[in-house]
Amino acid sequence: VEQVLNELRSGTALELEQDPDGATLAPKISRADAAIDWSQPASVICRKIRGFYPWPGCRVRLIDEHESETARVTLVRARVIERPRDGFAGIIDDLGHIGAADAMVEIVELQPEGKRPMSLKEFCNGHRWTAEMRLESIL
Repeated sequence: VEQVLNELRSGTALELEQDPDGATLAPKISRADAAIDWSQPASVICRKIRGFYPWPGCRVRLIDEHESETARVTLVRARVIERPRDGFAGIIDDLGHIGAADAMVEIVELQPEGKRPMSLKEFCNGHRWTAEMRLESIL
C-alpha cells in the first residue's frame, strides 16, 4: 500500500488492466440481507447497520412487553458497548442498549418510517424505548 501511495505522489504509478479471469460478480443485495440476527457479535451488527444504510436499510419493528408493535424504524448508526450482555439478544436493557452475542449495541441514530434520521434521544421524546422491549427485523 505504501509503495502505491508513493508512486501516486511521484506520478510514476502505472495503470494496469484487470485480468477478466480473476473478476467476480457480487450477488445483488436484497432486503433479506439486511435482517439483523441479534445473536451475532455486536461488532458484526454495527457494521451491518452502517453498511446497509440507506438501502436496503436495517428495518426493525419495536415490540413492547405486550407483543404490540409500537414503531417501525430504519437503524442508521450504532456502536458497540464493551460490557457483558445484560439480558437476551434483541432485548433493550435498562440503559437503552440492545443485547447481542458478546456485548451490547447502542443505537446512535435511527429513522422512523416517513421521517428524517434522528438521534435516539430525539426519537425517545415522542416514542417509548424502554427495558424489556425488543427489536425484530422487517423483511
